[in-house]
Amino acid sequence: MNKKQIYIKNEQGQALLFVVVALTVAMAIGMSVSTRTISSVRRSTSTDTSSRVYSAAEGGIEWFLNQPSTVLNALSDGNTNGGSECPSGTQPHETNGAACVINYSSATGDNVRSRAIVTIAPFTYNSPTGSPNHYWFYVNTGEVKEVALGGSYNGNMRVCWSSQDSAITPDIYYSYYNNNNGIIRKSILKNQSRPNVNVSETNPVTLTTTASGTSYPTLDFTDCAVINISNNSVMGIRFKAMYAPAKVGVFEMDDTLPVQGYTISSIGELFENELIRTVKKLRVYRSFQYLPAVFDYAIYSDTNLAITP
Repeated sequence: MNKKQIYIKNEQGQALLFVVVALTVAMAIGMSVSTRTISSVRRSTSTDTSSRVYSAAEGGIEWFLNQPSTVLNALSDGNTNGGSECPSGTQPHETNGAACVINYSSATGDNVRSRAIVTIAPFTYNSPTGSPNHYWFYVNTGEVKEVALGGSYNGNMRVCWSSQDSAITPDIYYSYYNNNNGIIRKSILKNQSRPNVNVSETNPVTLTTTASGTSYPTLDFTDCAVINISNNSVMGIRFKAMYAPAKVGVFEMDDTLPVQGYTISSIGELFENELIRTVKKLRVYRSFQYLPAVFDYAIYSDTNLAITP
């Protein structure tokens, strides 16, 4: 074998090596593109699935939020009575005697269907797990939030609050009433930083109570004050936030708060080829109905209303 022949053979081996390397790079690029495409499809599918099952659960919540309180009250005992108490547009669950089901229609050619399984229960507290029992809520300026007392609460209760405006600390105005005399007391809970103010006494009496520091450092409240419910015929206590929106919590002390409304729990289920593919659960609280803030100025006015044409 001469030198020329050896040179040609070496040249052929280098060409083969280049071809192998090029094929390897091409395959790597192709696999990377394929992997990204598959991942993108999976993400899109996952997003679509999550949106569908969330919408199913949310639809169940919306359906029952619009039901009259008589329907929710009948279902709140955990028994649909064979489905006879399930409202129009729903049907009884096949095995859960406490649940009503909303079935959603699928699009033509879509083998995925969804439904919502809804149960109703009474609630008294919506406090975080591990915290003292209390009922908390947000109240905006110009609005009112009522806590039902049902004519049974008697004694002290602690009210705590915090501002939802970083620049302003609110005071809390409250009033409570019974069925016979309307409002029987109204008062202002003043936050710790507020200067002393003079409040004119009216009938019913108006008092000002200065808050102390929070008794619950692990909760999101900056001010607390104690309210005495000395009349056990009080039906409800109404709260308004002054100067800024507030988060308010009502903590029982000498007595137990009655039921405040209904818990609506909705489980969204997504089926593909009649197999459950994914599940999402939502829960909301619906309080009992109460009059809006404007009625405090009309129905519960201390004096006659003068109307000028």
